[in-house]
Order: sequence, then structure tokens, then C-alpha cells
Amino acid sequence: MQGHPNTELAHDLGTAPVGVRNRLRTGAAEVEHKLVGRLRGKPDTPPLPVALAALQAFQPLNPNNAGIHRLGDVGANNPWRSTRQLEAEAVAETVELLGENRSRCSGYLNSGSTEGNITAMWWARKRATSQGRLLRVIAPATVHYSVTKAVDLLGLDGALKLLPVDHNLQVSPAALDTALAESRRERRSVLVIATAITTATGTIDALSPIEEILDRHPDVPSGIHLDAAIGGLLVPFTEGWQPWSERPSLLSVTVDWHKLAGVPYSAGMLVFRSGAEAYGQPVAMISTGLDETVLGSRSGATAGAVWATLRSLGADGLTHRARRCVALRNSLLESLKDDLALEVHAPPASNVAAIRLSASDPAVGRLAAQLEPSSVYPSSVAGHPDDVYFPAFCMPHNTEDEVGRFVEDVRSALNAPRRKVS
Repeated sequence: MQGHPNTELAHDLGTAPVGVRNRLRTGAAEVEHKLVGRLRGKPDTPPLPVALAALQAFQPLNPNNAGIHRLGDVGANNPWRSTRQLEAEAVAETVELLGENRSRCSGYLNSGSTEGNITAMWWARKRATSQGRLLRVIAPATVHYSVTKAVDLLGLDGALKLLPVDHNLQVSPAALDTALAESRRERRSVLVIATAITTATGTIDALSPIEEILDRHPDVPSGIHLDAAIGGLLVPFTEGWQPWSERPSLLSVTVDWHKLAGVPYSAGMLVFRSGAEAYGQPVAMISTGLDETVLGSRSGATAGAVWATLRSLGADGLTHRARRCVALRNSLLESLKDDLALEVHAPPASNVAAIRLSASDPAVGRLAAQLEPSSVYPSSVAGHPDDVYFPAFCMPHNTEDEVGRFVEDVRSALNAPRRKVS
């Protein structure tokens, strides 16, 4: 089991002044204390040794992987050719993990899925503009806050339509149908943003019903962007995943390698069907001559870390990590539901168990105080003011003992007796 590295060994500060060394080591120890030995309300996991080694191999060279690097177009004379080639290979292999042919897609590494979501919306606006249309962004009320951030950054005031969700936190089909009909009348192109494991509740948006409704409106240019920051390296390795190749409406997917896969931050990835990028700024320093990305310059060392992790784990290793997370979550779910008689939101292919309490329950405050050291904070969903959620993530480094300690923390806060009958 990979745990957090010993802070005294993980930080070789060389000849730094004593005050610098002490301050950094104290800070690292404090972070380690809060991360180790508990379930958390955040999808964090310690980096794998192979990822750290790859970073250490390339960081002293400070390679720049600006732009998008496709297999076959990395210039032979580019000084950073090796890291750009590693990025192209990592992107291609991730596309295949998601169930699509690498020849039909491209992608790039970025700072994380917030950037990926912003980029997908930026490109969608460019596509709409090229068609003489305005853009409509449609998303369930559970969508990540980065979408509203993107609306502000891109000047898309009035373009975002958040749709209500039911008790299972699935989008209302009728509301989506109505939104598409309105978009047709307003001559708008549509980008639907779905999520594979939301941060606040662990929700997985069902794509098939969304696709069926999009198909009812063939005269509305539309597509789906999937925010799979958490679920991109988990859901495809569980039962029920439909390969990307079988979803023609799915234009792009974000995946964060710095969440479940064990790559240090920041290691997000945006993969997309060829042509979805719809933008390219001429830049002489990039082998393709175009930069389609938001940030431009990016560390090529991250490409080495992602590539090394992917090749070391392979599909089998990623599958094992994903299924172990789900198994731990199922153990947690059983205890919360059967032992403590709690209502829990927990989709089958998710690694999250979100305790659902009534907002008027006095236990909400006690549970919030008890779980605050684990960064498990109360959250709510628009349109459901009576419900409060406490999400706990089961990650690859967590153990059954940690699940047990979390359950006892919840029991203590709720003053709940043991209810399970053996």
C-alpha cells in the first residue's frame, strides 16, 4: 500500500538556510498529519514513486510542453521533443482507456479539469460563432463551480442554463427537452456538460438519457462535454461503462491524473474528438505552428510523470485501483446504511458515499464539527434546500481500518447506537 512519504526524507532542501528548512519541514509534517490515516472529503491520494521519479528526471531540465502534441507531428529537432512525445503517447493511450480509437481524438495535459472545462466551453463558443449562432451551455444543478467561473471568464452572460435534478440527483429529462426547444427557437448551439462523479455528492450523470433527448433535436447543433476529473480513471473500469466510441455526441472528456492515479498536481488532461478544438493561435515555437490551449507554457515534466504512471500501472493496475476504491466505498456504505441507519447517496460506480441529512436536523452541526478535520464539509444542491450532504471519498491508499474510524466518527457525532444485527 503506497502511503505518504516520510516528510524528513521527502524534502531534500540541500543548502537552504536553517530557517527555511525548518519552516518547510514543519509545514510538510502538518499537511501529512491531516492527510494520513483517514477518509477525506477530497479526492486526494499520495503520488506513486514512479511518478515522483519521472518528475525528478525531467524537472531539472525545465521542459516546456506548450500547445497540443499529436502523435507523428512532434518536430524531430525540437529540444523538448522527448517530453512532447511522451505527452502525445499518454493522451493517445488515455483515449483508448476511455474506449475510443486514438486516431479519432487528440488532447493535452493541463492544470486540471477546471482548465479543461473552461477550454471545452471556449471551443464550443468558437464553434457556435463560426456557425453564426450564440452558445447555450446546459448542465445539471450539480455541475462543478468551474462552469460558472468559465461563464464569467468567457463573457457568456445569460448562456448558462442549470437544470433541476431529482432525488437521485439526475437531471430532469423534461427540463432538458424544454431547454433544447428554446435553443432551437433562439438559434443557439448547445453544449451539455455532464459529470462523472461530482465533488460535492459523488453523482454520476447518466449520459444515455441526455443523448436520447439530444437526438430528438437534430436541428440544434449540440454535443456533450464530460467532466470526469474524478471518475475518468475509475468509472471506465467498472461495470456499465459504455465506450466513448459508442457515444457520438460526446465531444470531449476531462480526466485528472492527480486524483486517483497517483500523479502529483497539476496533471489534468483534456481529450477530445478531432475538430472539437475549433481554435488555434499561430505560434512559431510550437511544432504544429498552433496553440489551442488556454495557458500556453506547461511543464513537460508532468508528461513524463503521467506517461510513466500509465505505463507502470497499465489498464490492469488502473482497474485494480478503481475497483478497490469502489469496494471500500461499498464497505463504508454498508456500515452507514445498515449499522447507523443513515440515508446515503452512493451511485454504484462511484468511490463516494455522501451522507444525506435533513437541513433542519440538529445533527448537521455536530457532524460538520466532527468531520471538519477530515475536510468533509456539508454541501447542498440547488433546488433541494431541505437536504445536506457530507461526501466521503474512498481512495487507493485508504484502508478498511480508516473506513471503520470514519464510521465511528459519524456515530460519535450522531450519538447513534449500533443498529446492525449480526
